[in-house]
This record gives sequence, C-alpha cells and structure tokens, in this order.
Amino acid sequence: MFGFRHWQKLHLLVSQSAARDFDGLEHEDSPWNSISDAGLSKKDELERTGLVNLAHEQSHSWDGKYRRPEELYSKTDYQGPERTSLLWVYEGLNEYIGFVLATRAGFNDADYLRNQLGWSASDFAHEAGRAETPLVDTATENWVLRSANGPWSSLRRRQDYYDEGALMWLYADVLIRQQSHGSKSLDDFLKSFLGQRDTDPIVVPYTRADVEASLNAALPYDWHNFIEKYVYKMNDQAPTDGLEAAGWRLVYNSTPVGPLWFSNLDGPPEVFEDDSIGIELQKGGKIFDVLPGSAAYAAGLGPQMTILAVDGRVYSPDVLKDSIASPHNGKISIVARNFDSVTTYEVSYPGGLRYPHIERIPGSHDYLSDILAPRSNGAH
Repeated sequence: MFGFRHWQKLHLLVSQSAARDFDGLEHEDSPWNSISDAGLSKKDELERTGLVNLAHEQSHSWDGKYRRPEELYSKTDYQGPERTSLLWVYEGLNEYIGFVLATRAGFNDADYLRNQLGWSASDFAHEAGRAETPLVDTATENWVLRSANGPWSSLRRRQDYYDEGALMWLYADVLIRQQSHGSKSLDDFLKSFLGQRDTDPIVVPYTRADVEASLNAALPYDWHNFIEKYVYKMNDQAPTDGLEAAGWRLVYNSTPVGPLWFSNLDGPPEVFEDDSIGIELQKGGKIFDVLPGSAAYAAGLGPQMTILAVDGRVYSPDVLKDSIASPHNGKISIVARNFDSVTTYEVSYPGGLRYPHIERIPGSHDYLSDILAPRSNGAH
C-alpha cells in the first residue's frame, strides 16, 4: 500500500489478556496492541480488533509517526494550547487505512466492514451537535473528548475525526478512481505522501497545504474546497456522500448488527436501540445514553436510570425488543428507577426494530468492493 518502509525491523507487540482487552499505541517500528485473552486465535476478536487495533496501529508507522502534523511536532511551549487540528489526517486517514488493510488482509471480511461503515454513518446521523460543531473541532478538542465517552455524546460530538474522517477519505478514494477512470486510487497518494522512500525511523512534518498538494499530484481536483466542506464547515447531514459515491446507500431493517462496539469503557452498552426509540443500555438495564429528539427522550428517560420493567414484564433485552417490534397501540410502558424514585414512562413509538446497514445502489459501480479486494505485491 505504501511502497516504502520507515524502519529496519518492525516489531508488532501484542498483549493477550482479559485485564486489558482493547488498547493500542502507535510507534514507528514497534506498535503495541492489547487484545482479549487468546484473542489472536478467536475469529470474532480478530474481526473486532483487527479493524481499529492491529491494522490501525501498524499503519500509524507511516501515518502519524513518519509523516506527522507540523503543529504537533514543532510545539515548544508546553504551557500553550494543544494543536491537534490535523487529526483528521493523523487518525481519520489512518482509520480508513486500517479498515482497508484489515479487510484486505483477512482479519474481517467485506460484509463485516460494510456493517461497520453503515453503523458509523447512522451514528453520525443522530448527532444533534453536528449543526453547531464542524469535524475539525472534534480534532482540536481531542484532549477533552478522549476522556468524555458517555452520556449526551450526540450533543457535544465524540472523537468523530476518526470514523467520520474515514468516511471522508473513502469519498476521496472514490473520486480519484472516478476522475482517473480507474487508472489511479488513493493508494497513489499514500505512496507519494506516506511512503516516499525507504528510511530509518524519522519524522517528516506536514501542513494542510502539503496534504492538498500531494492529493493534487495524485489527481488534479479542487481538494482545498473538498476538505473545507467536509472538515472545516458545519455539516448537519449524515456523512454518506462517500458511501453513495462508492455505490452503496444507508438503509434500516430489523436484522441486528454487531457487536461492533470498540471501547475500553467499563460496562459498554449491550443494547443499541438508537434507530428505534433512541436508547443505549448497559447490562442490567442501566441506561447508557439517550438521543435528544428520540421517543425515549420525549418520554423523559435519561442516562443513569435503570429500566426495571417493560409493558408489565421484568426487563431483559429481549423483552424490550419485543415491545419495540410490536408496541400496543403505539405505546411502550417502561418502569425505571432514577436514584431512589421509581416512575413509569410512556414511550410513543409506532413500532419496528431498526438497525443500520448499507445496500447496493442499483446501476452504480461498486467501488467499495474494488477498494476492499485483496492485493498482490505491486498491484494497484
């Protein structure tokens, strides 16, 4: 993919332990990964962690370590503000690279990644904060958002420069393929920008202008306004342009997706009903988050409450899903504990389980499958 390397030997350090089952740290010649106990021998764990851990940290050798934003590398005043505005390249591009590498290499298959992309696009579609916060702000606020996983994330936004950045770079890849009639791809940019030449571990800083110049060298296009639109300006719509250009569209149906949750949180959600009543639940019925504007939000439910019963039945994930699938007269009765009080909440919802997927757009070219296909050495 990169054509060149920036090390004499690359050591992939992997910890397999339930004590720290998801983490990673980039390094130019010795990236570290922690996965679950015996995780390298478990297919589901390789799918879950290969995307955003094993392949991701390895590709950081090129994107982030060898090529690093000048504003990060040249900082001399440690009393001044963090300067992380180019994380949509450092992490966003690298997230896309990790997705592609993990799929080409076989950590997961193309269908798994398509579910991941649909999940991400749908997740961003629910973010109320998109109307006031551009993607670049999630990069400059990285040092705050990194420790702020939890309730009301759709209002403040999360570290969206990762996965929304990846969706933007997917669009860039497709544009290069379209405009060049298939003779070029983002791989050409990766070789010229991140590969360049064989070196020992060194740092070559870059600016936004350098990124745009290298993209233009790969394919002449108005990359400045492309980046301005998707990174530096507000976009309150779901970032699906890249998926649609690649020949796929976001849809919803009753087939569950997952688990696609990547987190080292204690007690991550086990129930995701964002696209139906707008709620996420941890084990035992504790509400992890509620989406503003959703049916659950309108009923008065909020994070940290615990659901005790649904429509007269003791709570379980299956009981909740049964009621969401077929609510009586469009109403779901939920009994929840909020601190030391117990209250009944009436959720108005017409019914139907809804989970995000992507499906082919009839008559379009399937660029996404082209991108994810395994490569032989030297192939484009």
